[in-house]
Parts: sequence; structure tokens; C-alpha cells
Amino acid sequence: MINRVPILVISTLLLIACRAQQTPLLLPNKVDVNPTSTVPIFTLGAVSYPFQLERSPFSTPNGQFEQQEQLLASCQPKPENAAKPPTSAYNRYPLAELIFQGVIRNSTSRVALFSLPSGEVVAVKAGQRIGAEYAQLTSIEAEQIALKLSCDSPVVTWSLTNQQ
Repeated sequence: MINRVPILVISTLLLIACRAQQTPLLLPNKVDVNPTSTVPIFTLGAVSYPFQLERSPFSTPNGQFEQQEQLLASCQPKPENAAKPPTSAYNRYPLAELIFQGVIRNSTSRVALFSLPSGEVVAVKAGQRIGAEYAQLTSIEAEQIALKLSCDSPVVTWSLTNQQ
């Protein structure tokens, strides 16, 4: 009880001294005599840009890419494949970027080797899908493989003699 009184007196004196050092926060009221002379900080309005007169960024130029659009429309991946992101390294690249390196054969199965643009070499078994187009590897022979795209297309073969 005795120790509380000096602490209370000292803290009160400190608060009074701090309050005396502060500058007043209230500014004197200034009345604007002519309110029409004020300049607006910002104005709202529609702004037009010259690119608005150009073509839509979502449309293709007339006459170009028609064949490619038809191919893409006819060879869309199956819905279950389209909903899932590519889960393996050889599904992230288009077929044109994969290079057929060769075949590994053991007593029971054959595996095709592909090199990716990243430099990685992957092994693919028959029945697996490769490339961003989800082409199915239908058969693996000694020096060639057969691929079938997910759409109704003929079987495409790759051989080691065609590769650089």
C-alpha cells in the first residue's frame, strides 16, 4: 500500500509532462469563402484507347489457322483426360517435341524410350498414352512403334531410321 502512492504520483507527473510537450492536434477551422475555386483531385470518366478499334484478342485472323482449328476440334482428348492435368513427364510435351530413341526388350515385355525436350529419357510401355495429344502407344516392335491418337485417326508409326 505504501509503495503505490509514489508510483501513482510519478506516473501522474509523467503523463502531465508528456501532455504538455504535445502540440495540439486540432487545427483552426478555415472557412472556404469561394467553394467553386476548388480543384477536383480526380475525375471519373470513360477512357478510350486506340487498340479498342482493333480485332478481339480472342479471335483468330480470317483465313489463318483453319486447318489447325479443325484438327484440334477433331482430336480433343477424352473428357477424363482433359479434366486431369498431365501427371507424367511425357504428357507435358506435344508429340512433335518427343524423340523416339529406341526399344528395350526383355523376355516378357518391350519398352520404348523417348527423350524429352528437357533432356530426360523416359520409358513407355505399350498401352500408355504419351504427348499432350494423349496418343496411345499401341505396339512396340524391334525398331519401330505404332501410335494411335485419341480421335478416329489411322495408326502412326515411328521408326529409328526416321529420327535424327
